[in-house]
Amino acid sequence: MSSRDTIQYAPDVGLLMIPGDPAKDHSRGFAVFDDSVPALRAFILDRLRKENIRPAAPKAKDGAVIPVRVGLVPRPDNDYDTRAVSVAAPPCHGGSVLDRHMGYLYSSALHVMSESIRELTEETGMPVGCHGWIELYDLENDSRFYDDEDDADWEPSRDEPVSWAEQKAFGYAVGSVRVLLPERQTVRALVDAYLAARRQEAGRCTEKGPAPAGVEQGLRRALAERLAVRLRTGLSHRAAGGAWGRETERDRARQRRDAEAQPLLHAWETYRSSPHGFRDLRAVTRSVFHHTRILVLDRSGVEVGQYHEPDGPLTLVDERVRAEALDALRAHGVDVDAPEDLASLDGFPDAVVVAGGDKWSIRLCKPGVPRSRLPETGWFDPDSGTLTVYAASLAEPLTVLLLRHGVRPLLVTWGTPHTVKLTLAA
Repeated sequence: MSSRDTIQYAPDVGLLMIPGDPAKDHSRGFAVFDDSVPALRAFILDRLRKENIRPAAPKAKDGAVIPVRVGLVPRPDNDYDTRAVSVAAPPCHGGSVLDRHMGYLYSSALHVMSESIRELTEETGMPVGCHGWIELYDLENDSRFYDDEDDADWEPSRDEPVSWAEQKAFGYAVGSVRVLLPERQTVRALVDAYLAARRQEAGRCTEKGPAPAGVEQGLRRALAERLAVRLRTGLSHRAAGGAWGRETERDRARQRRDAEAQPLLHAWETYRSSPHGFRDLRAVTRSVFHHTRILVLDRSGVEVGQYHEPDGPLTLVDERVRAEALDALRAHGVDVDAPEDLASLDGFPDAVVVAGGDKWSIRLCKPGVPRSRLPETGWFDPDSGTLTVYAASLAEPLTVLLLRHGVRPLLVTWGTPHTVKLTLAA
């Protein structure tokens, strides 16, 4: 068995590396949240050098990549899922595993890696990692290339950790960081073989004893240090002003978004009770350059919705027409499921779901504004079942909207928007 087929320690990055084959294995994205954007940005900028660029693997959609190695850190402290695995910059980048945290593997990947990574980390006491790459695209394929976009108001976000000016200076548009994960059986076989050889070399019994209490070296200490800092800060604020914390600009921004959302709730009540104006809906199948779409049109030929094959969802320009659109699809021969209690799910917003890629974007409708420029009010990750909203009062209507699209959020969180602020059209 060659070194490419075995787990090997890479001293230059400080990781016990799981091998990967770009031509065969899956390349997956991972969930990036606001608090992990700084680490992700620092990691990408550290790797953006022309000499690092390589041709993309056959299975990759992009034309060029920068190969990377990333850490995979078990995070039993995760409140949402104790199987969680953090994608982190390698230890050579400095700082604790919390400082290097760039995001979490999606739930769909945990059945592949979580158990094996935890066992390998606990038994060896060494940080574990895998291969991956940073996606690169031709600048001219990005619409901003022709718009001469200004970065004056740009701030790093989970969708764009690198500014347009930095991308132009580098010569490529920068996409996502992706990790290379073999099949579950392959990972299991690699870990079993490595641990068996390690036990044999150490002269130990092959029967594994109790696992150590820690996961990656330094995680427990980093968590304890962060908790201590927060406790000291809270106590000092309590002593100085009688409150446990100090209001931050982020707190004030959230309060503003909550206040701005209140008129939306009232406007949506009027919207739901008013007629929609679409008549005689019908479904059609259209193919352009071997790309087939199932569309819902009204009698004047206006596109009202699209059914995303093979299993949906049905996205609409106006949520009030869902029942009629479903009837039109069934008449067209599409076997489409619908919530049995659709009529009772009547607290939906005047918003559209843009389904595509790793997440669904939920955007507020505004007359005369193209869908690509509608302000985002939240987003849904189908892999993890997480709905992120930008105002607390919108959690319920956006949940209802997703239920009408045939999905049920498993977790609702609050996030910070990276688009224009949430207001009604004048």
